[in-house]
Amino acid sequence: MLRSTCRLYKLKINNNEIFKRLIEAVCSCKYSINGSEFKCTKYPLVLVHGIGGSKPLFPYFSTIRKDLEKKGCIVYQFNVSRYGSIEERALELKEHIKENKIIEKYSKINLIGHSMGGLDSRYYISKLDGYQSVSSLTTIATPHLGSSWSDYWISHVDYIKPLMPSLSNMVPKAYYNVTTTFMKNEFNKNVLDHDNVDYYSVLGYKNFNVYDIFYLSSKYINKQEGINDGLVSIESQKWGKVIEEVELNHFEQHLTSEGRKLFDRIVTKLANNG
Repeated sequence: MLRSTCRLYKLKINNNEIFKRLIEAVCSCKYSINGSEFKCTKYPLVLVHGIGGSKPLFPYFSTIRKDLEKKGCIVYQFNVSRYGSIEERALELKEHIKENKIIEKYSKINLIGHSMGGLDSRYYISKLDGYQSVSSLTTIATPHLGSSWSDYWISHVDYIKPLMPSLSNMVPKAYYNVTTTFMKNEFNKNVLDHDNVDYYSVLGYKNFNVYDIFYLSSKYINKQEGINDGLVSIESQKWGKVIEEVELNHFEQHLTSEGRKLFDRIVTKLANNG
């Protein structure tokens, strides 16, 4: 009932100030979560996944979308090419937003991108006129400066490429697009922030033991860049205003109950920021 009421409020009564305030007083898309007040954002949320995307039995954002919708939020989540380039994925994101007529319905959106999804979102805003309809972009563990772990693997591919030319065609474009070289020399020089959009970032980190899946990658990144979440360093994750640091590895941020709580906090902070 609350979800329906909030949708009606956002769709039908934006121009009726008195009725709008009445609805806000009754529900205002707010919940109390563990003693803290949860709020939905004024504009819909669009979740943008990272490399690998969703699989039938392994949804990228777990139950995050459903959980937020149960609390009254309007949430969209689209699948783009799992291993495509940033440009390809951003173009697909734009098409999904257009096909679903989100901007026509709500005028603006809030993008939340995890990992490479944050880079897709930045490209969409900067190069595909997304700035006209994006209120904010929140990136979670996004490699804005690239990842030295990607550098490590691509360097090995480049080393044996002369012996196996076909190997380079087997490596997905996505991995080339998250190297430190690509981000420094190409992406960040050409994909610029827009004044009309608020940029926020959430930083993830974890201390790993030898039994962790990210132990080797974390150890390597730590030597090259410093503390990290197993795939991306803290320094690389910073973009815009940092709104939270969370002790979760790269997968825990979007696949666990703690990840769901993280999204609750992010959405509430966005709502409080207007």
